Amino acid sequence: MKSFMGVESCNSIMKMAIKLLVILLLLTSLCSADRGMISFPESVRIEESGQNAIVAWNGNEEVIILSTDVKSSEPATILEVITLPSNPVSVEEGSFDSFMVHAQYRVGFPDTILQNRYREPVS
Repeated sequence: MKSFMGVESCNSIMKMAIKLLVILLLLTSLCSADRGMISFPESVRIEESGQNAIVAWNGNEEVIILSTDVKSSEPATILEVITLPSNPVSVEEGSFDSFMVHAQYRVGFPDTILQNRYREPVS
């Protein structure tokens, strides 16, 4: 019995499917950012060396406390943009104290790293 499509035809379709899969995988890796930063002036170099987050969910509401370590090559105004799955009910400035309190209750959390990194400078 003859098949509807020849062997060469199946091979070319398989090669095309593999190429499309590779392209899709490459594109999704480009879109996996959690936020973006724009500096004014644009020539300023921005570096994010760390990020901390606390996410709480009670079944109805999600609360996110986010802290990022951002450094720039010179003084600048920086606009940070974060994408969220829906419009937030409210956005408020938080405090790094939330992470210090969390560190007290979490077993194995490297709180000494946080304390040394964010302690007040000694004058």
